[in-house]
Amino acid sequence: MRVFVTGTGRCGSVTCAKACGHISNYTAAHETHWGRCQVPEVVHPDRHIEVAPQLVLWIPWLRKLYPDSHWVHLIRGDQLGCCESLATRCRASMECFSIQWFGLRGDPDAAASCFYDAINDLCAALMPTDRTEILLEDPEPGWRQFWQAIGAEGNLEAALATWRTKHNARSPGERCDAR
Repeated sequence: MRVFVTGTGRCGSVTCAKACGHISNYTAAHETHWGRCQVPEVVHPDRHIEVAPQLVLWIPWLRKLYPDSHWVHLIRGDQLGCCESLATRCRASMECFSIQWFGLRGDPDAAASCFYDAINDLCAALMPTDRTEILLEDPEPGWRQFWQAIGAEGNLEAALATWRTKHNARSPGERCDAR
């Protein structure tokens, strides 16, 4: 079985990948193929967990290629915090999205809000109904469900402790791309 984990970005994907490192019967990685190849060139080995917000765009293709895969939707319930983080940390990206996707010229805050809604709606519509949903603000129930769904082995308590630590948290005013 292959496992694919996706969400909006700024939704706990780094934390999830670190928590997956405590699973002994799967390999796990964060954004291993991002920016390196075209979709048809991507191969995911069996018993691998790929965590990447960008996977949302590949859901239909990956579901056809790996029909027995398990999907996880990372959800940051704090929409305002997620959008602020996207708009601030990824300002150039949100400005690009604001124009190209939504026609919101020069409004990265509005684009981040539209982006948040669009990505979460795509995940809900395109992922299988038996997906696992992990809420960033309360990850333990979803993580336990995920652990059981994939037959994970390893250190569950260490993985849960990883979820209680903020990873890749932004500093106020920090950006992820040059302006």
